Amino acid sequence: DTVGFIRKLPTKLVASFKSTLMEVTEADIILHVIDITHPQYEQQMSVVKHTLKELGADDKPTILVFNKIDGLESMDIVRRLRATYANAVFISAARGMNIPELEAALLNILDEKVIRVKLSISPPDFKLIGELHTHSNLISEEYEEDSIAVECDIEPAELERLKKHYKGIVTVVE
Repeated sequence: DTVGFIRKLPTKLVASFKSTLMEVTEADIILHVIDITHPQYEQQMSVVKHTLKELGADDKPTILVFNKIDGLESMDIVRRLRATYANAVFISAARGMNIPELEAALLNILDEKVIRVKLSISPPDFKLIGELHTHSNLISEEYEEDSIAVECDIEPAELERLKKHYKGIVTVVE
């Protein structure tokens, strides 16, 4: 829908609209949703790809989500596109078809972005524990005599930030 909207805007407004698209540069994952029933979906895909490149967001992990498969007369196009785009997902948002497949694709990308670590936090610093609750997926917390043992899934960059900020308090055990 955005592609059609952009193409219909007067030239002067396109630049303004692109500034709102700059938020995509902050995204961790891009879901590129394509209306598979649109006669010009391939052209629209090309416009989106070009726009992402112009914005400097073409290196972001992207999932191609072909929507409205329930509106197809034949699944031949799905078979062809699946061969071309191995990591694409084919759904019907309106009917909830293949949503678990989309969730699995998202989780696969998220799993690639995190590492599981065991930390020993000493002396107990509850602010750090709060940050771990916010910026990681806490698996376990064990309060010991002189420290807190924490296991969590965290992005490597976030772990490095915490190690620098809490120098001497965070020790990576594993």
